[in-house]
Amino acid sequence: MEALNTIMVLPSNEGEIKRFVTLIKSEILDAGDDPLKVLKQLKMVEKTIAILLKDKDLDNFFIDEAQKYGTSFEHLDTHFDIRETGVKYDYSESNDSVWNYLKEKSDKLSEELKEREQFLRTIPVEGVANPDTGELIRRPPKSSTTKVAVKL
Repeated sequence: MEALNTIMVLPSNEGEIKRFVTLIKSEILDAGDDPLKVLKQLKMVEKTIAILLKDKDLDNFFIDEAQKYGTSFEHLDTHFDIRETGVKYDYSESNDSVWNYLKEKSDKLSEELKEREQFLRTIPVEGVANPDTGELIRRPPKSSTTKVAVKL
């Protein structure tokens, strides 16, 4: 139960989360610890939680417990719902010629759009004239965020 106790000391409501985040952020910014070591550890915790939340055995265990309360209920000051998630349909198995035609058309258009977007990214900053219409085509504005990528 030592591992579970580690999780149980973490914040359990919104107020505690806010205080915990503020405290950790302050300690990270003020501490002499290696910031990259802290980032690595945060990513390890994130990965650990993601794995636990995707585990089928745990999913079944949680569903079994939740079913004791119904399909939608309040417990521990939290709202819980048992519901279908990740619903997917395989339309290719429908034997529908209209869907097949539209899908083929959609795939072709998606590929053409990707190719056009690739072209637009390579336009010089000053732009180029469209030979068919004469309109000035400009390179699309680019936005991004710089982060430290962590590969565990």
